[in-house]
Amino acid sequence: MSKRLFAALTGDLTDYSKLEEEDRINYVNCLREILSILKERGLIYQIFRGDSFQAVLPSPGDALSTALIIRAYIISRKFDSKSKIRPDVRIAIGVGGIDHYNEENISSSDGEAFRNSGPELDRMDKKRQKTVIKTNFPEVNRELKTECALLDAVISKWTSNQAEVVYYTLSGKNQTETAKILNISQSNVSSKLNSANFDSFKVMIERYRELIDGAEQ
Repeated sequence: MSKRLFAALTGDLTDYSKLEEEDRINYVNCLREILSILKERGLIYQIFRGDSFQAVLPSPGDALSTALIIRAYIISRKFDSKSKIRPDVRIAIGVGGIDHYNEENISSSDGEAFRNSGPELDRMDKKRQKTVIKTNFPEVNRELKTECALLDAVISKWTSNQAEVVYYTLSGKNQTETAKILNISQSNVSSKLNSANFDSFKVMIERYRELIDGAEQ
């Protein structure tokens, strides 16, 4: 494909409407926090409808790791109330070209990346799917559909503490640095990563990057 590829991420917070007002505010604030952190890495984003967002990454190979950083950060949060809702976020990644891009109002932008992202979020099974990826390449889509299903199965088992360790690891911290931040032992960090099956989904991140890098050539 000769056209430069981008990644568009469209997402929303799960079970947002089931929460009390205070928890909804905290939930959205958590989303704002992680998107603001990722803005330093080149993510351009816009939050709309209270609990939804759309973002653009100029490096599509980073899209899956970025989506997982967002999910790990959100899952690691804890509500102050007695709510039994598990924080999480659904994210649809669309890879493709961009015809019209308005950085000040992303929702008004258009192109393959957006058309591969937004509609996919609407089609997702809210009870099961949390991460989907669509490109312009059918064979790539078939492979990623299977891998995303397995990925969701792994992430659905994460505890908030496991997600927190995964978040820092995906953000580039080594085990010693993560242990210091969380005030736990390095062996505890290693144990949480193992129980979160970090090595398994790291393989998928690398495979996704390989597929997208190959598509760009």
